[in-house]
Amino acid sequence: MKKKLYRSSQNRIIAGVFGGLGEYFNLSAFWLRIIFLVLIVLPIFTMPIAILFYILMVIIVPTKETESFYQYFKNDGSNNNEKKKEDIKDGRKILHDVEEHDTKK
Repeated sequence: MKKKLYRSSQNRIIAGVFGGLGEYFNLSAFWLRIIFLVLIVLPIFTMPIAILFYILMVIIVPTKETESFYQYFKNDGSNNNEKKKEDIKDGRKILHDVEEHDTKK
């Protein structure tokens, strides 16, 4: 299974960027945050690059919830990745487990 980079929803302080990077690379998010703080505080020329990197990661990398939300609608709301051939007959979708009720009493 291919590994994907996501922003973490559990291990987050601001946007979950370092939590997601830690999960992806199997590292502690704590140490990634420390390295980021050192890049911001010590040398002045790396501060804009580090902040730009973080902002780009927040914009580009999706959260797992966002990815599953889009995947839900990509599959026509079915949450089933495999479309069965027998569910379509003569170009029409076959409905299963449908109950009919009279509207007039």
